[in-house]
Amino acid sequence: MTGQPERMARAERRWVLALLGLALALRIGFVLFQQPGFYFADSLEYDDAAHNLLETGRFDTDYFRFPLYPVVMAASYRVFGTGLAPFRIFQALLGTLTCLCVWLLGRRLFGSRTALLALSGAALFPMHVALAGIEYPVVPGTLLVWAVFVLVSGA
Repeated sequence: MTGQPERMARAERRWVLALLGLALALRIGFVLFQQPGFYFADSLEYDDAAHNLLETGRFDTDYFRFPLYPVVMAASYRVFGTGLAPFRIFQALLGTLTCLCVWLLGRRLFGSRTALLALSGAALFPMHVALAGIEYPVVPGTLLVWAVFVLVSGA
């Protein structure tokens, strides 16, 4: 009887790792096949603010957007370089961490089967996959929200 829960935990662990691997592969695959450049004017403003932070250590006086995202961009640029592909891959990692948070919260509140189903949905949701390739604060913001849910739930 004690061997069955261990097998169940091992099987669940394999499913979680496989689904997280799929989530990361989909996001990185999407990012690698994107055209270079920005899709929205907002993205260019975030990029300019990130470069300004790297050069001067502060925001420009006329910058009025959400301040955390350029900080995240600047940190990524400092570590991985100023190209968009490394930053988009970084966002793919953040999106995959969001999937992990979905699983953690689902497991805590509803059990392992429901958590695996939720993880599958988060890993495969097309908009969540595509957002990794758009320079907009949705990906880190979503991760922060889910991480807070996980922390508050005690998962």
